[in-house]
Amino acid sequence: MRRILVIKMTALGDVVAALPHMEQICRTYAGGEIWLLTSPEAKGLFRHHPFFRVQTINRDSFFGKEGVLPTIQWVRSMGFDRIFDLQGNKVSYRICKWSKSPERIGTQPNPAYTKSAPGKWMRTIKQNVAQRLNMTLEAGGIPPATQPGPLYTSAEDIQAAERFMSLHELEEKRFAVVHAGSSPEWLSKRWPKENFAQLVEMFELFGIPCVVTGSHVEQDLNRYITENAGVNATGVLSLRQLYVLAREALFAVSNDSAPMHLFSQAGIPVFAFFGPTNYRWSHGFGQIANVLKSDVACGQCFKPECPPGKKHACMRSLTPELVLGKIIERLGESGKIVKNGE
Repeated sequence: MRRILVIKMTALGDVVAALPHMEQICRTYAGGEIWLLTSPEAKGLFRHHPFFRVQTINRDSFFGKEGVLPTIQWVRSMGFDRIFDLQGNKVSYRICKWSKSPERIGTQPNPAYTKSAPGKWMRTIKQNVAQRLNMTLEAGGIPPATQPGPLYTSAEDIQAAERFMSLHELEEKRFAVVHAGSSPEWLSKRWPKENFAQLVEMFELFGIPCVVTGSHVEQDLNRYITENAGVNATGVLSLRQLYVLAREALFAVSNDSAPMHLFSQAGIPVFAFFGPTNYRWSHGFGQIANVLKSDVACGQCFKPECPPGKKHACMRSLTPELVLGKIIERLGESGKIVKNGE
């Protein structure tokens, strides 16, 4: 029986974005022992995974519990036959280099790997993360991922989502999910809250209620957005339960964030805002046609806070009317969006 290790351990959104590629690895080695090395924040996503055994790492500690050195020692002791490093940073390089594993597959050429995707992987290139991870799979002899997800859930997760839909009288494929937040360290990714509030009200006119999602850090933001329309779901559903809910939605609207990737893995259209970050790099799985962006000169600056003189032009130039028009253009022709009374 082969023993396989998959490494993906940074931001939650990055972990979610790699779900299709993890699935390909798991399906290939279904008869083996497959481990995932990930962040503590992401561990709950894999609680019901049928293949993965999960080990967590504290990347901010070298000697401490679950720190880098104990993790390297654990990997060496496990004697993995193959390691798929879907991360590609300094920590994962070290883990692979000292692993003693005979086969180590990475996202780009590095002495830590025995095989890798060709060429250096940079944020400035016009390649989505999903494409790069597919190249990594192919370097290891695994077919590329072509379908989103899945995120494995429990009966309790499904029941929680169903109760939420029943409580708020949400009909299958007749509501939208909205995420107006982003990492607090990346406020520049956020479309203005007044625009979100206006867009939610607009969709009410089409008979499409919006479920506005988020954690406790977005409670004030979501309270503002749902003051006149929409369902405030702040802190109500876990990420697995939100995934179940999103599968029943008609579409999603989101900033560049972990929920954006979660909605994409649910297999629905995700209309996502991109201003300071590279949409080619970061758009959700299969969602390039649904990207919402402007072509201002200062866009893709990769600055967590917009300089005052720029007035957040990359986001503010995307008006609610423009966004509504884009969504109707993509979904209206199929008859999925029809204004009330028409």
